[in-house]
Amino acid sequence: TGQEFSMNSDREANNLVSAIVVLLSIVMMIFYVLFRMEVIDLYKHAETYQALTLCSAVGAFAVVLNLIYKGEARWLRYVLMSAVMVTCTALVTILDNNYLPYFLPIILCSLYYNRKLALATSLVCGILILVGPYLTYLVGIVNLNYVTLVSYTPTYNTIVGYGADSITEEFFSNAVPSALVFILGSLLSVWLAEIGRNHMEQSRDAAIREAMVEKDVTIASEIQSGMLPSDITDREEFSIASRMYPAKTVGGDFYDFFMVDESHLAIVMADVSGKGISAAMFMATARTLIRSNVQAGGDLAKAMEKANREQASDNVMKYFVTVWIGVLDLKTGDVTYIDAGHNPPFIEKDGKFIKLEAKPDFVFGRKRAIRYNKQHVKMDIGDRIFLYTDGVTEAVGPNGTMYGEDRLNSSLDSHGGADVEDLVDHVKSDLSQFVRDAVQSDDITIMAMEYKQVYSVQEDEGITVSADSEGHSKIISRLQRILTEAGCKPKVINEMQVAVSEIFANLDMYAYGEMPEKGDIKVAMDVFSDRISITITDWGVPFNPLEHLDPDPVENFNNRKRGGLGIMIVKKICDDVTYTREGDHNILKLVKEI
Repeated sequence: TGQEFSMNSDREANNLVSAIVVLLSIVMMIFYVLFRMEVIDLYKHAETYQALTLCSAVGAFAVVLNLIYKGEARWLRYVLMSAVMVTCTALVTILDNNYLPYFLPIILCSLYYNRKLALATSLVCGILILVGPYLTYLVGIVNLNYVTLVSYTPTYNTIVGYGADSITEEFFSNAVPSALVFILGSLLSVWLAEIGRNHMEQSRDAAIREAMVEKDVTIASEIQSGMLPSDITDREEFSIASRMYPAKTVGGDFYDFFMVDESHLAIVMADVSGKGISAAMFMATARTLIRSNVQAGGDLAKAMEKANREQASDNVMKYFVTVWIGVLDLKTGDVTYIDAGHNPPFIEKDGKFIKLEAKPDFVFGRKRAIRYNKQHVKMDIGDRIFLYTDGVTEAVGPNGTMYGEDRLNSSLDSHGGADVEDLVDHVKSDLSQFVRDAVQSDDITIMAMEYKQVYSVQEDEGITVSADSEGHSKIISRLQRILTEAGCKPKVINEMQVAVSEIFANLDMYAYGEMPEKGDIKVAMDVFSDRISITITDWGVPFNPLEHLDPDPVENFNNRKRGGLGIMIVKKICDDVTYTREGDHNILKLVKEI
């Protein structure tokens, strides 16, 4: 409890005091042997023997009780301390009213039990000191009935007794002053012991807290390190270099980069509020939600809004994340980005780094109903972007000044033209020179990305099938697989299956309708970030389905001219439909924006 100190429990304290009782009994037995052997010559043999007998009985009784109850009963402390006080009273008698033994129970209570018991023990010992002379007088009267005479000289024997008058004088002249001195000394001892115990408890609690912090730091560091992305080494369109230098008290910095699809790269820099395991877990959740929602495709702002709702819905600790996320279109160099309260990055243009100024949106993960605004910047081949957390700009040097954005900008400019690996190492080196031996108080995380070349699309070579039902099934199955793997929505997949089926039916009817054998149809499918392109080639008679006028959908079916309805559906589904005749084959191209 708050006022008790024990090694581990009451049981261990009781067992320790029980061992001291046994040790005191052994000391008393040594006195007994010395008296019997007349090594120590005292005139109070009878009183000594009675004291030894009483101590042995009380001590044995207390030790046996402690063994029976295995030291776990709380009341055992009172039994054991009583045995100690009885033994100390015997020692006081043997040592001619030397009251120092009474400090032993005070010390034991102060060390292994509590202050209240120590004060109560002090009071009881003071009372024993006061009544000591009267007890000695009563014992002396009893002893006269059976005491062995003590020989002091060869010529006479004597019995020493105490008169009532001498006892009263002993009480006022010795017992009362001794009791007062003892009580004051014991109170001082209890107070000093209390100070010592509090210091020990504080030291112990501090050590436990430090151990827990160290454990938190270790676990959080492992979580933080486990969240670092794997390098993307098989792409020629860009290069990325990143570094993380955790502080001693781990926070929630993280960075990420991943492919959204074959032609879009996402880069993320973020900083979680808070420290320790809970912040690291919050960071891990945020990273997972951002990555999964952005990789699902679609609008970046909507993906971030969905991730934010999911993160904020279970945010008991009220943490938040500052996030900068950008998606680079590797074909065009266009970067679509969102700044959720994070430090603005630097982008290199014409060999100079400039801060990407933008009005930041609200932080990520704190409130559910947040709208994020997309912003855009164009990167040319060779341009680089540098991202960082506030551990960089807020790093403090020996003179108390912060590193700041201006020095970071100068450091980037001074190392222009270097590759991204050299760039991040240069910034860290410059930062280290600035802070020197100052303690790092926050995580330092930096990342640089260079746009190196345009993404080139390898077009689908397509497959060739017969213009029959079996060929139709192969084309529809392949279309569903390709669009599904590209992350297209089910509605888009169904619409494109309808469009291809209508074209396939038209080719079967018109391109090869009068031929004795069905010809072949080749279908190539390409999925880009913003569109689906399907090219259908046949070797039938020249036939341009786009030349036919669309039928009137409200005209009576019986009066409507046959044909044209399927092509009209295709044109409604697709955003662009074109036809060309090249040599001996027809080429129809369907394009749908996504």
